Amino acid sequence: MHTNSCEELLTAWLKLSATVRNERIVKYLTFREVFILNILTHTDKDSFITATDIIEITGMLKSQVNKVLTDLEEEGFITREKDKTDKRKIHIMITEKGEEIYKKEHDGILNILDKVCEKLGEKRIDTFVSEIYSIVDAIEAIYEV
Repeated sequence: MHTNSCEELLTAWLKLSATVRNERIVKYLTFREVFILNILTHTDKDSFITATDIIEITGMLKSQVNKVLTDLEEEGFITREKDKTDKRKIHIMITEKGEEIYKKEHDGILNILDKVCEKLGEKRIDTFVSEIYSIVDAIEAIYEV
């Protein structure tokens, strides 16, 4: 049984996704590259992250993550190093060059979102963000069963 609200949610979700992609909110990197650099940027410098961690966080396929990591490494945005104690583990770290390009993308995204926030107002944005997290929680609960 699909309710009208579910259809409207799907339509709005697809419209938002299409708008974000069509407007090219990210200018220098692909969406997946920004996603992975965001994860690496927010990883504690004393810890490390692996491709398996990235797959779990993003939900991307292993082949997609490997392709993006190879592209980022070729551009000098990340490095990969074998774990000293477990050679099967590869630590992925963002480079200074990667941090610089990520900051450029991040600042551009925030400039766009500042305009959205101005247009909608803080209260509507706070409600929207809260509802997004509620939807994420609901979806995660469905898949945990």
